[in-house]
Order: sequence, then C-alpha cells, then structure tokens
Amino acid sequence: MPDEWGGKVQVDVGETLTRRWVKSKEFFKDHPEWYAWREKETNRVPAQLCTSNPEVLAQLDKEVLEYLKAHPDTKTLSISGNDSDKYCRCAACRKVIATEQADSALLMIAANRIGKLVAKDYPDLRVVMLAYWATERPPQTMTFEPNVTVCFAKLRDFATPIAKNQHYMDNMRGWKKISQPPLYIWDYNARFSNFILPSPAAETIGPNMRVYRDHGIAGMVAQLPWGSLADWVDLRCWLWGRTSWDPDVDSNRLIDEWIAGACGKGAPLMKASWDLLLSLRKGIGPYGCGTEKWLTPQAILECHDLQNRAIAATAEDARTHAQVEKLSAAMLCAMV
Repeated sequence: MPDEWGGKVQVDVGETLTRRWVKSKEFFKDHPEWYAWREKETNRVPAQLCTSNPEVLAQLDKEVLEYLKAHPDTKTLSISGNDSDKYCRCAACRKVIATEQADSALLMIAANRIGKLVAKDYPDLRVVMLAYWATERPPQTMTFEPNVTVCFAKLRDFATPIAKNQHYMDNMRGWKKISQPPLYIWDYNARFSNFILPSPAAETIGPNMRVYRDHGIAGMVAQLPWGSLADWVDLRCWLWGRTSWDPDVDSNRLIDEWIAGACGKGAPLMKASWDLLLSLRKGIGPYGCGTEKWLTPQAILECHDLQNRAIAATAEDARTHAQVEKLSAAMLCAMV
C-alpha cells in the first residue's frame, strides 16, 4: 500500500513454533524431548513444541532476543503453533489441559513468556498468537499479558453468516474477553480442495464484516481462492475491500454493481446464473463439501447455457468477454 494511500500495517500472524522458532528440522534429532509427546505416534513428534519443557522456553527466549536485536523496529511478532493438531500430551502438558480445557493454553504459556521477556526493552512490540484449529477455543482461566493479543481463525461453513454460527461467536467473544486490543481475525472464503469449483457464498462477507466491526476487531486477513480461474475470485476481493472500508454498505447492491461492471452485456445472464446457484447451495467449507451435495445436473446445464450466452453477448468487448469466460470455468469444472 503506497504511502499516499495511507501506507501499510503488516501484522505477523503465521505459524512459527517449530518453523521459525526452535525449528524442528534443526533440533528434533538431538532434542526430541523439546517436542510434542504423543502416545500413539512413536512418543515424540516434531509437529509442536512441548511448552512445559524449560529448555524449550529458554531456547525460544534466546532466538527471539537475537531476532529483535537484529530487527529492533519489529512491531508484531507471532508466537503461534505449527499447522497441526498434534499438541503435546506429556504429563506436565496434560495437567495444563486438564485445568484449562483447551490446547490453546499450551501456546499461551509461550506467548505470555515472550510478552514478559520483551515488555521492558521493546514497549511498542505486540506478540500475536494464532488461535487456530486445535487452539481455537479459549482457556478457562488464563489471560494474556498486556502486550499479547490473538488472531482468531476458525475453519467453518462460510455460506452461513458467522452471526448464526454459535460456536464461532462463542469462541470469538471468549478471546475478546481475555485479549488486549487490538484483536485480529483470520477468515476464510475458499474451498481449498478445489479453488475452481462453484462456491457461491460471497454475499455473507458484508454481514460478517459488520459483526467484526461491532465486536471491535482491529484487522483481518481474508484467505481467498488462488488463481485467475478461481470461482468469482475478483468479486470476492471486491467485496472484502469495499465492506472492510464501509461495513454498512449493502452487499447485494455491491454484487449487482460488480456483475454489471465486470460482465457488461452478459451481466443479466451471469446474474441469473449467480442467483440460481445461491438458491440451491448448501453448506460450503474450506475442505470437502463437494458440489454433488447440492448442484444438480439440471442446474449445471442451465448455468452452462446462461454462461455460454453471456460469452456470446460480450463477443465485441474484449474486457467483459474475458471476464465472463473466466467466470464460466467453475461450471466447466463441475461438469468434468
């Protein structure tokens, strides 16, 4: 983001423990006891750290301080688990889980420790912990240090507004209660098993953004489908950008505006295809949820016909013709 448009604020929210800090590829061979104990998986696995081990925490301290010495202007620092649900089950870690009823407590041990470590010498630094997958649930009694906050990420059905997802809302409120502002969200609107397959769920983006605004969310990242042929990906980017700028804007009006501007003379036909898919769709999540659960052969053929007619209608305008052709890829993928 150029300075004349306000500049950028980059928040460190990636998975870092075992990847950036106390890397398993460097230490696991000689120090397997630093990593997660799993009874049914050859005891020690490099998937997560054992945060009950004081040697692990000492190594983490050392690496973080070395990094900050080399990068003193760092404003956010992620202390977050690996992308795995294999958290430690050694006796000490099980004791923590028994008290807190959440694997997130194991991560908070490390995040809070680093928060205390850096508070004096780096007063402007904020530690960020990713609450994701096995750690999406807040602990029962633990709270964060004043300079530690959370980025909440939950894999979910993104065709359902979050306001109607009680589990999502309960966890988000729980993290808000124990975290110091700002609070961040890592959200989803992509089918990871196939980015191209039809995933008509963009109209929930606006209502979700209003919920985030009302709960004081400071910033967020939207994990969207990759590739120029991903289903309606340009529309999704448009909606994320516009509704994050103004959450009160009418999402349906934005969708109509985008289709009209992007599809030109083919817009009425593409809008009819979009509306048909919305009328049929069931739950859509990042994994699984194939189209066979809701997309009938009749609907595939009808959408394919509408899109072919839109392609023909835009034949004389290169820009809208190319856009409509890209949008037809999802239905071709479903047919295959």
